[in-house]
Amino acid sequence: MQWLGFNWSGDICYSSDYFDQLYAYAVELINKGLAYVDELSADEIREYRGTLTQPGKTARSAIVAWKRTGAV
Repeated sequence: MQWLGFNWSGDICYSSDYFDQLYAYAVELINKGLAYVDELSADEIREYRGTLTQPGKTARSAIVAWKRTGAV
């Protein structure tokens, strides 16, 4: 972190120490409708991502496709 100009004097924390709590937060967000499980295949993710020279799908097209699934 020092190379970013941030000097931390506290304990070192690892996200893996909190996976159970992070998992519980994720479940809570999903239950509240504030998050969802992305079930795209690896190929679909590549399609949405685009390339260095070509953009992927727009957020609007993703929302339209999502609404077609009836999830909304």
